[in-house]
Parts: sequence; structure tokens; C-alpha cells
Amino acid sequence: MSKKILLSFLCATFLFGMIQTAGAERKFEGVTLKWLTFDSPHTSGSVKKMLEKLKEETGITLIIETAPHEYLYEKLAMAGAGHTGEWDLIMLDITYGPEFCRAGWVLNLTPYIKALGNKEPEIIGIDDYFPDFLSDFKWKEDLYGLPFYADCQLFVYREDILEDPAERAAFKKKYGYDYLPLIQKGELTQVQAYTQLAPFFTREKYKDPTLGVVHEKFYGTSFCRSRDACIMNEFLEILYSLGGDVIYGQPTGKMEIPPGKEYHPALDTDVAIEAARQLYYWSSRELNISPPGQTMHSFFELLSLLEQGKIAFMTAWSICGHDFRDPAVTLPKLVGKFKWAPGLIYTGYFNKKVNPKGGRSCAYGGWALGISRDTRNPDAAWEVLKFLCGKKHSKEMCIAGTEHPRYSIYGDPELQKMFPWYPAALITMPSARLWVALPEFPKILEVVVEQLNAIAAGAVDPEDGLAIAQKELYEVMKMSGYIK
Repeated sequence: MSKKILLSFLCATFLFGMIQTAGAERKFEGVTLKWLTFDSPHTSGSVKKMLEKLKEETGITLIIETAPHEYLYEKLAMAGAGHTGEWDLIMLDITYGPEFCRAGWVLNLTPYIKALGNKEPEIIGIDDYFPDFLSDFKWKEDLYGLPFYADCQLFVYREDILEDPAERAAFKKKYGYDYLPLIQKGELTQVQAYTQLAPFFTREKYKDPTLGVVHEKFYGTSFCRSRDACIMNEFLEILYSLGGDVIYGQPTGKMEIPPGKEYHPALDTDVAIEAARQLYYWSSRELNISPPGQTMHSFFELLSLLEQGKIAFMTAWSICGHDFRDPAVTLPKLVGKFKWAPGLIYTGYFNKKVNPKGGRSCAYGGWALGISRDTRNPDAAWEVLKFLCGKKHSKEMCIAGTEHPRYSIYGDPELQKMFPWYPAALITMPSARLWVALPEFPKILEVVVEQLNAIAAGAVDPEDGLAIAQKELYEVMKMSGYIK
């Protein structure tokens, strides 16, 4: 064969291969899918930046529809129960993921993942996810959603205040230790943070070193979030660190289950009562470390206190790191003045006989993407899931604004430089625990939050409030068939 003929043959073979590859990747040319989510820079905002690339690689046009966060569950549940097929892809929160999985409103992804064979690690990378985050999107060992973004509670503080040498020296003189190395190493305890550090930085007429204004009252922190479900997270931070559960065996792997008590409520235990007592004390006017009315504020209202320079530190969801870099959200003079550290740990007085070493006190938050059972294009929807949640575009997706809960993402040196809270999240997330992974969780959340609100407001004693919740949860679990 002459060189000319050989060259022509090789070129033809290459072009044929290119056409085949393009055909395989764009076999869904002209397909349009719809996704319902809520509007935020980390969900709809990040995906909008990737729509052109999605269409270029797959041929699929993705239409994004949004609903207010507080109505998203209702709209998705109505569509699932009514078999409307209105949306092909849906957002699954950890709070209602198990419910949707059990109801069959989302497709089982396990067959799709198994079909990838030995290519799964490079396409999806299940083992690259923080393992516990998958739990709330499983049902009977099958996976129904791919993690899209996650966050955890980290410690965020004003660098210009807490790293001031004079402040550190004054604190050490009073309490006998330097708090900053403990913060930076992720060893600061909740007891130290709320009974020593926050009171120390709570001041009358404090001159702000960066803003140059005199605060009539400056507080150390903002603690309790009572107007929304975030108060549950405050409670779980303490409860989980003590080794406790809300329901015996839920989440798994921590508290020993007494004989015959699996799936029974565990809020009548010593650890649960201690967690509620600490929750009340740290949010009380007696301690006076947070602005008045905190028990009526939402998380985002309290977050704004830090963004506007009215408090020294707080625990905040890791995804909020983006807000502290945004001069449209945070006072421009304060942009670049915040640092992130691993979440607080609980090593208080009580846990010396329960959990001497303490634990990382954190609970996950986050979302996954699932495929509606009623979609007419399940295979095309799977291509979108691979694109938005898979490993290939994971780094691009995070640069666009979301945060995939992966070891490779939070450990990436380039991303750590871009997003300075990543190193702290990498320490905190692997040891964080999920909320109760049961389909009944929305009702469980409602019952517990109502009593935690009352406890934080001082309307009911912690032990009495948990006794009420214990009784109501028992009925929930009995009616659902867990308790015979």
C-alpha cells in the first residue's frame, strides 16, 4: 500500500471514529428536559453557566424552572403523587430524600451506575463522595439521587478582631490559654466558644477596627436559629458529639441500641436532655452573647449580623463562604476580613463519662439530583445527571458556584486557593452526620423543632420539652409501622 493510500485510509478511519464518537455523545440531539429547583447561585445559578456546554456535549436542551425554596417540596410531592411528568429532573433535599425514594417518585440509579462497569470511578466516582452523604438518597441499598451540593457547619470569624495580638493577650490573661491555635486546628470546643470566647468579645461601645464606627453594643456571636429548621442543626451538633440519636439507630453507627428499642425515639436519654439544656443556656439572655430577639430570627438574618460587622464570629454553612466574598452581600470593607476554621467540637462537662474525646459536632445539609419516575426520557436525564454531578465536570461546576461533596474537590489545591473555606470543610465533612434518614423525617423535624423553639425561648424546661417530643415521635413511629 502506497504512503498516499495509507494516509487517506488513516484519515478516513479517524474521521469515521470522530463521527461515531460525536454520534454516541449527541444521540439525544434535540431532546428538551425540564428541571425544577430553587433559585440560588449554588443551584440554578451554577447550572445556567454550564447549559451551553451541556448542549454541546449531549445535544440536550435543559430548561430550568424555579420555585421558592419553601414551596419546592410541596410542588415536587404533588407532581410525584399525581404522576404529572411535569419535570424530568428534580432536586432532592436530605430532609425529604428518603420519602421520595420510598414512594417511588424518583428512578433507581443503581442499574445505570452498574452499567458503567469499570468506568464508573472516572465517570461518577461514588467512592469519591463523602460516604454518609449518600445515605439520605438511598432506599433498600439502591441509590436514587446523585449528590449535587453539600454544606456543613464551619467556624467563621473576623480576622481583624480575633487575630488582634492585644485581644489574644487579654483573653489569655483572663482564661489562661490562647484561643487562636485551637480555632485554626479545629480544636475549639462549643463550651469554650459560647461560655468564654463569645462573652469576651461582647462589648459596650466597641470601636470597630475596620469599619471605624463605634458600636453601641457589640456581640461575640449569634447562636440560636429558631424561626426555621436550623435550630435542629444546633441541637444535633451537640447531640451527635455526645454520641446520641434522635431515633435509635438513626443516623446509624453511633448510639448503642437497647434491646427492643430500634426505631424508638431516643429523646428521653441523658445525652439528649443535656444537649437541650446546652441549647437553652447558649441562647439565653442569661449568657447574653447574642443580639436580642435571636430566637425569632432565621439563619440568614443572623448571618447578616456577621456580614454587616455586628458580631465577631459564628458557625455558618460552608456554602455561605461565597457571600463573604461578595461586596453586594457583605460590607465592602469587610470583604477579605473573614477566615474559616473546622466546625466546633463538643467536649463539655457531661460528656466526660459518655464520650471522653468529644466529637466533631456537625450535621450535613445539602441536595441531590434525581430523575422523575414519570419522565419520558430517562436515558437523556441520566446523561444530564452524569454531566452535572459526575466527576468529569465536577471542578467546573464548583467554580460555577456549587459544591460537590467530594474528597477530590475539597482537597484540590487550586480550589482551596479560590475558596478558602475548603480546607476547613475537608476536615469537617467526612466526620459529619446526616439528619434522620427515614421517609418520616419531615414529620419528625416538625415535632422536634416545635419543642426546641419553646426550649430556646424559655417557654418550657428542656427535659419537659423533650418529653413532649418523645411522646409525639413515639406515635409517629408507631403509626408508620416501625413500632409494633
